[in-house]
This record gives sequence, C-alpha cells and structure tokens, in this order.
Amino acid sequence: MKKLYSKKLGGEAFALDAAQLDTLKKAGYTVPSPEEVIADAAAVKIEPPEGKRAYVVFDFKTGAFKVRTRTQTLSESEVGGFVGEVVSAAILCGFVERADMDNPKADAPATPTTTSPLVNMLRDAFLRAANNKTAPAADKPAEAADAPEVVE
Repeated sequence: MKKLYSKKLGGEAFALDAAQLDTLKKAGYTVPSPEEVIADAAAVKIEPPEGKRAYVVFDFKTGAFKVRTRTQTLSESEVGGFVGEVVSAAILCGFVERADMDNPKADAPATPTTTSPLVNMLRDAFLRAANNKTAPAADKPAEAADAPEVVE
C-alpha cells in the first residue's frame, strides 16, 4: 500500500496493492484495475458482492480496512447467518491486510510469553483436538495395567 495523490481528495491517499485487489476480487468484490488505482487512489470504488449484509471497506485517508454492516432487522433465525457474514468479512479483512507486500508483518512467536499458563494450556489442548492428536503422557491418567504392583 502506497500513498498517491488523489484529485478527488485534493491530497494524498492510500492506494491498494495489486495483490490486495486480487484478494478482494477472488472474494466476489468488484474492484478497479491497478491502473485505475494509480490514476486516482480515492476515486476508485470497491463494491461488495450483491446481497452481502457485512462487507470489507477501505478508508483511503487512513489506509485501514474495516468491516461495515448494512442496517438490518433480523428475526431470531437470521442472527446466526448474519454473525457468520460479519466473521467472514473480518477474516477477509485480515487476508487483504496481509496481502500487502509493502508492509511485511513480523512473525508471531510460537507461544506468547505474555499470556497466562492457563491460556497456553487451553490453546495447546484446542490445537491437539483440532489435529486429532492424543494428549501427552503427562496428561493421561496412569492405567492400572501400567502401574507397578505394590506389595507390603
């Protein structure tokens, strides 16, 4: 993402990278060509797919991606679908931010040191469950067949 001059704003505005435009296009958004973005960064429009209630927007002045929702009156059965759309838009927002080659992100540590041991233990348990791996031997209760016989 680079700053370019915008005739529409009368100053500089952030412009999307071609990889970011491609990510949005693959998600069903109508996006301009990279040439149109270079011509005037803020004059381009990113249109969400038809019928989406939650979608990604880009603030050309700050260079930030955000999730916007349309005003909705939902019945009880529609709430889950709407929440799913919001989560999908938030995930897409993260993908588009990471697609910017000009702004490389630092690698995250494998285990955060600022979190509590309980949080790390729960995270590890979720990862094991997701990978269908069994718990380490320290977490398993000792079985009667494996325990040595005690004679007094």
